[in-house]
Amino acid sequence: MRKNYIQYLLLLVLVLILPLLFSCGDTDSEEGETASITLTASKTTLPADGVSSAAITALLKDAAGNAVEEGTVVRFSTNLGSFPNGAQNYSMNIQSGGQVTISFIAAETPGTALIAATSEGISQAIEITLE
Repeated sequence: MRKNYIQYLLLLVLVLILPLLFSCGDTDSEEGETASITLTASKTTLPADGVSSAAITALLKDAAGNAVEEGTVVRFSTNLGSFPNGAQNYSMNIQSGGQVTISFIAAETPGTALIAATSEGISQAIEITLE
C-alpha cells in the first residue's frame, strides 16, 4: 500500500510541477518588445531624379502579435537615396498601433535602394528600384 501511495504522490508531483518548469525561463522577446517588423513601400520603382519619393511603412509587433509599445525606437537606413533629413539614416519613435511611416527620397544614381528598419535587434529590409 505504501509503495502505491509513493508512486501516486510522485506522479502527482510530476503532473503539477513539470508544466511549471517548462513554462519558466527566458524568451527571446518580452511582451511589448519588437519581435517582428513588416515593411511596405507605396512604390517599388522610382525615377532616379533626386526628388521622387515613396512612403515606407514599418509595422512592429511583439512575440504575441500585438503592436509594440509607443515610443519604441525604429532606425531606418539606406544604401542609395535619403530620408527627410537628407541623410541615409533616420530614427523615429513608434506611435500608437505599432506603426510608423517615413518618406524615402530617390537618389540621382540609378540602382537598387535597400531600405532597412531595425528595432531592438530585429531588422527587415525592402528594395526600391531607381531607374
